[in-house]
Amino acid sequence: MTPDLVKLYFRLLDDLDEEILSRALTQAAKECTQFPTPAHIHKIADRLSAGNVDIEAEEALAKLDQLVSRWGVDRTPEYVGKSAKYPDGFRRCPEIGGAIGRALASVGGWRAYAAREERDAPFMRKDILASYKRLRGAENEGWSLIEGGGPAELAGEIAEAATRRMM
Repeated sequence: MTPDLVKLYFRLLDDLDEEILSRALTQAAKECTQFPTPAHIHKIADRLSAGNVDIEAEEALAKLDQLVSRWGVDRTPEYVGKSAKYPDGFRRCPEIGGAIGRALASVGGWRAYAAREERDAPFMRKDILASYKRLRGAENEGWSLIEGGGPAELAGEIAEAATRRMM
């Protein structure tokens, strides 16, 4: 390969995240019997990225479950005493934003999830994971799920369009 061909080769792969590219090249070296093309490396990267989204979705749901167990159904402020960090004496539940916040909204929001019946838990879990993966897929395709900043109407329209597109 000439230096110009190497530059072209990696320019065709510059849309990949560095970690995914590194893992895809390692995987390509293990499974390819011929020198892999950029298209083949992209296929491997897509396969690896899909696995990452699954892991990411599980981690996001685990964090959500921790918050629910800590804050309960009502998400009421917790009195911790006045301090520099808490001038009014109350610690408030962190807001849930991004893809996990939208996935949570898809099952009815915080209260619906926190107050779910034991028999409904597996179904809600499955729905949140599926919604999270769809929303992250939309983000990966270039849709912005920004919930704040800039004109609020535009951010809301973009998020709704991404949600509709993926469902």
